[in-house]
Amino acid sequence: MKLDGAVFALPELVRLSMVICPIHNEGGLRISLPKLKHLALIGYSLALYPQEVAFLNRLAPNLVSFTASLSSINHLPSSILDHSTLPILYTTRMLSAPTPTFQGVRHLLRPVLGQDFKDWTDKIKDSIHQIKTLTLMWFGGGTRPDASVAPLLAACRARNIEVIWEHRPDTTTPAGKTETFFDHVPTSFIRRSEARQVST
Repeated sequence: MKLDGAVFALPELVRLSMVICPIHNEGGLRISLPKLKHLALIGYSLALYPQEVAFLNRLAPNLVSFTASLSSINHLPSSILDHSTLPILYTTRMLSAPTPTFQGVRHLLRPVLGQDFKDWTDKIKDSIHQIKTLTLMWFGGGTRPDASVAPLLAACRARNIEVIWEHRPDTTTPAGKTETFFDHVPTSFIRRSEARQVST
């Protein structure tokens, strides 16, 4: 269906997470998000369509934070990557650290799901990178799993990388798993991004 000229408006929306949600087939529909400050683009790993690049270009000037899958780092437009005051958080569940390692990454999120972190530890310790913060997200009950990532924590300390722990409760219901914006973006990243905006 052709929707040229139509506008889909969410005038009060401040946070939005899009999980594998392509908009290149929007049929001419224009999306209006005048108050959007925090955007998460999760699951995109291939080159973006022109409509998706235009969508990001329109939003970039007003964004306070941006979160994206690490696999999309080579496909994001310059309006995002070259934004002088926009903090970008990259998220990944990859078992092996990417190559070239962490190029262009300053803020990184990695869930702690019981995997072996040896490769990540080695790359953090031995490679050249600009990582400032590593957020480790853990889920469900129990205690914080520091012991399971002790070598990684030591490597971060040695390289002056701040480790931020973020806990997310189990959101599984009888109807299935429910997800919110904060299941993809840590609250600490939002707070810091907003504080940075106030101070600039």
